[in-house]
Amino acid sequence: RSEFQSQITPIMNGKLCFIPIDNKTGEGIETLRTCINNTVTKIEFLKDLVPMANLTFHDALMEFAGDRKFLHLDDAKDLIADFGLKDDEATLRSLLSFLNERGLVNYFADPDSLSSFIVLDPQHLVDGVTTVIRDENFHDDPEFKTFEAGAAWDEYKETGQITRDCMIEAWKCAGFGDERIIKFLTEFMIQNMLMARVKRKDQISYIIPKPKHLFGMKVEPEERMLQCIADFSGEFDMDRKDNDFN
Repeated sequence: RSEFQSQITPIMNGKLCFIPIDNKTGEGIETLRTCINNTVTKIEFLKDLVPMANLTFHDALMEFAGDRKFLHLDDAKDLIADFGLKDDEATLRSLLSFLNERGLVNYFADPDSLSSFIVLDPQHLVDGVTTVIRDENFHDDPEFKTFEAGAAWDEYKETGQITRDCMIEAWKCAGFGDERIIKFLTEFMIQNMLMARVKRKDQISYIIPKPKHLFGMKVEPEERMLQCIADFSGEFDMDRKDNDFN
C-alpha cells in the first residue's frame, strides 16, 4: 500500500468517514466510487420499480412551466393524459407526491390550502418566506411605492406585527404579484408556524416570531428575565373576551 492509500479512513460500522482523493494521480477515486456504489445499492427506495412515465412527466412539467416557479394544479392537469396516465386529479396528486418524495418538486398534499400549487423551484419558496422574515444584515428592505407601506414596514420591524396590506406589498415588490401565490405563501407560513394571524375589529395582521432576533436588535440582560411562550398553531382573536395573556 502506498503512503496515500494508508491515509484512507476505513469504513467503520458501515459508516463512511472520509476518503481522500489525489487530484494529480487520481488515487482514491476507485475506492470512493466503490463506496458510493455500495451505499446507493442499500437505499431501499432506489430499488422501487418506477414507471418511466413518472420521470418523463417531470421533464414535461418543467418544460411546460417555462420561467414559472409556481404552477397551479389546474394548469398541470392537461399534461397527464399525454403520458398514458389516468386523467383525474387523484392520479395527478399521487404523481406529484412521488416527485416531492424524490426532491424533484415541492408539493404539499395536505392541508387543502397548500395542495393547489406545485413549487418547481424550492429556492423561490425560500425567497418568498425571507421577503417577510428578514435579517437586516443580509436583506435590504423592499422598495415600496407608497409612503404608507414603508411606514407600516418600519413599524413591523419594531413590533414584529405586520399588516396584511403591507405584507402583500412586500411580496409584490419581490416579484410575487400573483394573488394566488400570495395566498399560498401566506398559508404556507401559517401552517409551518412561521407567523400567526391576528384578528382585531375585522382587521387582519400577522405576528412574526422573535422579531428582535430576526432584525438583529440587541436584547439587554434585564430584558431576558421576561420570557413568554406564544402558540403559533392558531389565530389570535383580539376581540374575544376570554383571551388569556397572563
